[in-house]
Amino acid sequence: MLRWAPPLAWMGVIAWLSGDAWSAEATAPWTFPLLQALMPWATPEQLQLLHLLLRKSGHVVEYALLAFLWVRALARGARAPASAQLSALGITVGYAAFDEI
Repeated sequence: MLRWAPPLAWMGVIAWLSGDAWSAEATAPWTFPLLQALMPWATPEQLQLLHLLLRKSGHVVEYALLAFLWVRALARGARAPASAQLSALGITVGYAAFDEI
């Protein structure tokens, strides 16, 4: 059961990141100046698009890591069987749907 600790802990981190403190409105005040400094030629619309892409990329990475952690937790050997991979994918997609609700 100890091998389930990393994916369960990461699910807790995802839940925390889904809160108001990490919403688009809350992250914009520090990401927009950073993006503006990195790309001073960008228009406000381009900066808004980059902010959106940055946030969506973060979602992809956090759920990819969750799937990886579940594969490791469900695999019994060095190589994960297809059933562990499918189960990890199912758990991750299910949690993502739950998180969005």
